[in-house]
Amino acid sequence: MTPPVNRYLLLQDVELGAEAAEQLRKQVPLNTDQTVRRYVDELGLRLVGGLPRELRHAGFYFSFEVVNRNDLATVALPGGAIFITRGTIDSAKSEVELAGLLAHELSHIVLRHATAQISATESYIPSPVSGRVLASIVDDRREGILAQGAIFGVSSYFRTYDNQYERQADLVAVRTLKRAGYDPAALTAMRQRLTAKQAATDPIHAIHARLVEIPAARTDTSNLRRGPLAAPVHGVSSPSGEYRATTVGDGLVLNVPANWHGVRAGTTVTFAPEDAFYAVRGTVDAAYGVQLTVARSVAGDLTLDLQALLQRYGEANADVRWTPAFQRMQIAGRKGLRTTVNAVSPKSGQFEEVSVAATHLPDGNVLYVIGVAPQEDSGVYRGVFNRIVESVQIAR
Repeated sequence: MTPPVNRYLLLQDVELGAEAAEQLRKQVPLNTDQTVRRYVDELGLRLVGGLPRELRHAGFYFSFEVVNRNDLATVALPGGAIFITRGTIDSAKSEVELAGLLAHELSHIVLRHATAQISATESYIPSPVSGRVLASIVDDRREGILAQGAIFGVSSYFRTYDNQYERQADLVAVRTLKRAGYDPAALTAMRQRLTAKQAATDPIHAIHARLVEIPAARTDTSNLRRGPLAAPVHGVSSPSGEYRATTVGDGLVLNVPANWHGVRAGTTVTFAPEDAFYAVRGTVDAAYGVQLTVARSVAGDLTLDLQALLQRYGEANADVRWTPAFQRMQIAGRKGLRTTVNAVSPKSGQFEEVSVAATHLPDGNVLYVIGVAPQEDSGVYRGVFNRIVESVQIAR
């Protein structure tokens, strides 16, 4: 099995995954029961011993952590760390089913699928992904819209994979299971059950999941809940009436106000006045500004891709509201959609207006252009956002 082309070095996989794992251990509620930990460790290491020899990389360190949450989630980090929720473990009807799931995730790690996917975006927004941003994809603390955009872009490459990569991982997982002494047929059964559960759309299922999660959250994540809102942001510079052309990587060109600066994080670049930025756990947010985010397409359908980003906003911030109607438009001569979102900034406590536009890039990825401004200033910033969107050019 030949791994895909990857611009990241093996050492970069190790360093990125180690930083993310260290951050996650601080941020998420981990199971501390020694019996559970020992069982998952022993199962995981048994599977590591079954990995094909040609895919064993020097320096990769495999570890297995159980997250004390009842949702269905498994995160395989570059370099070898796997975080699996207790809800996922509960869904396994036998050890061999859990082994199948872990073998599949281990296969993604040794094939280096995550960093291979993120490599493909570097022509648009060449910026290294930090472990802190990567850790944020499974942390449920409330963030602002632009911080969520950065997290969403990265998570689309590290949490889901192209079909060809899924097939590759299945083939390696089958070999791994056989070498570890398990029946590989259980791999399909476990994945199908998890997919069916995650795809349930009846509202009552969300209530069921929420009720199950409440006890664990009270016990284990009280220290992660948001604190009091910070004071409102004052004195942020107004956008200049002059615009300058800005090139992002080899693939994107746009015009932004002359007094705005670009800050890159993962697969995003955010433009705003320098005094509008503030740090959020390894990425950035801004009280005012425009963000370009490159993400994987959900299903090749622009409507679904835009809905996926809006869903992420809603999951991270209960104050987010939007109407389901999308307006057709063009971005750089390509078909696009746009909508408006209303939210409350977790930084300032102020109401804010968010404009979101999206189009498919020539390689099938999605470009989101996201504009954020306090609601009281939205009239001025709406014009700025429109001008920026109209200026975007995509190299073909």
